[in-house]
Amino acid sequence: MGDPPIHVAWQTTPRCNLKCIYCYADAGEGAKAEVLSTSEAMKLIAEVFELGAKSMVFTGGEPLMRSDILDLVEFASDVGLKPILATNGTLLSDGVVRRLKGANASVVINLPTINEEIYRRLTGAGSSLKEKLGALDRCLEHGLKYSIGVAMTKLNYRSIDALLSYVLGKGLYADRLRPNLLDECC
Repeated sequence: MGDPPIHVAWQTTPRCNLKCIYCYADAGEGAKAEVLSTSEAMKLIAEVFELGAKSMVFTGGEPLMRSDILDLVEFASDVGLKPILATNGTLLSDGVVRRLKGANASVVINLPTINEEIYRRLTGAGSSLKEKLGALDRCLEHGLKYSIGVAMTKLNYRSIDALLSYVLGKGLYADRLRPNLLDECC
């Protein structure tokens, strides 16, 4: 057998509160699929650790729509994995951020643009951009490690400069551009 995986990504749920046009998961609020029970998920996480993985990436849909996701993130940390939550950021409340920080988790937040009109077209949401930008502030306030993911499309590629200016203006990467969290953890 070859080297064990360093990172394992798991699509924890197909449910999502957005309808992004670039979504690979065909996710949505009404999306239905069989998902692992909490005990099955914990068994999977333990097996991933036993295989020698260093981190577990919890994806979706929107993983925070899974009622037990924070318990699973904490369990992953407890068994020795670095938990990474790939989220759209709209559900990152203070309480969620605190629990993620307590589990030594990191988050990857999808932020395709800071232009409200383009954002609505990309995500199919009336607007959740304000919530997403607030989530970035909460992560900073609580010291939760995070990175920003950008899905490039014809709709947003011209607005990337504004997004980078916003990120730099917030001081998120003022001293240096940080590596991807997946590279940082191991």
